[in-house]
Amino acid sequence: MLFQWSEYLNLAQYLKEHPNVSNAPEAAYRCAISRAYYATYHSAYKYACRFPNFIPQKGIEHDDLVKYFKYTLGNITSKWKLVGNRLGILKRWRHHCDYSPEDLGEINLKASKAIDFAQFIIDNFRERRW
Repeated sequence: MLFQWSEYLNLAQYLKEHPNVSNAPEAAYRCAISRAYYATYHSAYKYACRFPNFIPQKGIEHDDLVKYFKYTLGNITSKWKLVGNRLGILKRWRHHCDYSPEDLGEINLKASKAIDFAQFIIDNFRERRW
């Protein structure tokens, strides 16, 4: 059976709701943000691959995907642009969580927002509202 990338969102929600599961709440919140991004990225990538004009370049697929939704599909409707904007924010937060040792501020709030962004995007892909 193929792995369902949306399971990362379930894990993100669990980590957000149980940050002390590992006695390391900041790590749990950082992981929640990272997993929310990857759940969204893979859902968006799969969706974008249905369009013949989506041609990601190896090594920069993540940036290409954000640009595709913001600018290519974003020219069709503002909802696609919103997907691109939120995907870009999630990507930036994921990068900070995975690579920056600095305090990320109210990381529990960012984790909640990341999960909300991811859920919004994934739900809309599932329901094919656009």
